[in-house]
Amino acid sequence: MRIEKKHEAELEKRKGLTRRTILAGLWLIISFAISYLVAGWLMSGDVLGLDFFYQDIGIPETVSEVVIQITVAFVIFLMFQFVVLIGYAVTSPKAKMRPGTPTTYSSDPDPYDQTMKYD
Repeated sequence: MRIEKKHEAELEKRKGLTRRTILAGLWLIISFAISYLVAGWLMSGDVLGLDFFYQDIGIPETVSEVVIQITVAFVIFLMFQFVVLIGYAVTSPKAKMRPGTPTTYSSDPDPYDQTMKYD
């Protein structure tokens, strides 16, 4: 009886996990594509030219433009994900909930709790 309740509780926790994983993967792909386009836009204009990387930073000229653009896109991608993470931490009620805050609702119910249950 207890093993079945524990198994049901684990299945309930994992419900919808595949969909969330696929959406998170799509989000990462889309955000990297956007950051790659932004890096290309910055490098095509006068904001970040190849002279900046080759002369000012000191990257050898044997490194191709594509490698530099992918590296810049990855840095922009990391900054973008950091901003999204901070935004989630500031605005989400789940992220604002402090550990140990007394509530009447438990996000992780105890499968072994037998109080007020008549199975």
